[in-house]
Amino acid sequence: MLVGLRLRELAREKSAREGKRVTQRQIADALGVSQQNVSTLMRGKNVTVRVEHLRRLMAYFECELEALFEVRG
Repeated sequence: MLVGLRLRELAREKSAREGKRVTQRQIADALGVSQQNVSTLMRGKNVTVRVEHLRRLMAYFECELEALFEVRG
């Protein structure tokens, strides 16, 4: 069993809520990382995510910690 980030889904939900497209660049800027790092996270690559980045994702997507993750496989 693997646990992954739901960044694609959260970006779609935020886009629908705000009526405008959420880009990887916008997510990267909110996290303080490169767009390439966000792309890697969105592709589900096995990476380490810092607690501070999780906090920033929660703030950006206006969600609780549990909403960031999904169980895969």
